[in-house]
Amino acid sequence: MGKALVVFRISPVDVEESPKIMESVKGLALEGFKDCQLVPIGFGASIVKAAYVIEDKDAGAIERLTMALKRVQGVEQVEVERMDLL
Repeated sequence: MGKALVVFRISPVDVEESPKIMESVKGLALEGFKDCQLVPIGFGASIVKAAYVIEDKDAGAIERLTMALKRVQGVEQVEVERMDLL
């Protein structure tokens, strides 16, 4: 089995909540957590990007991570931005 790096783009309901969302995502302790960053998108607004390493054969891993990230308070949208085989 190989591994894949999945990067999620996490959009907040309120852009002022992005730092709080980032700390919440870091505190989730989800399996495979690699990194979490605030990324400026313009005009003082930022989004959160979170990276996880998963088994590439685990068909439900992305869905489980997406659902867990959507449950973070203040999150409006979660989408997979990138997925790379390692």
